[in-house]
Amino acid sequence: GFSTMLREARVADASRLLRETDRSLELIGFRTGFADQPHFQREFVRVLDLTPADYRRVARTGGDSAGPVA
Repeated sequence: GFSTMLREARVADASRLLRETDRSLELIGFRTGFADQPHFQREFVRVLDLTPADYRRVARTGGDSAGPVA
């Protein structure tokens, strides 16, 4: 449904920012439309099965599991 598509789009945007910028997790969560940090973390894990911090770490070390969402 719409809420799933919106969640996936927000996480895709957040994952791009995590890979390409040094912005804080809090700012990325806010920038991508999540109500607060726990909401960002929970929804990110729901979509990618990684925390935002773990995703950033894997993406920056070239790990395979940090590919784009969309």
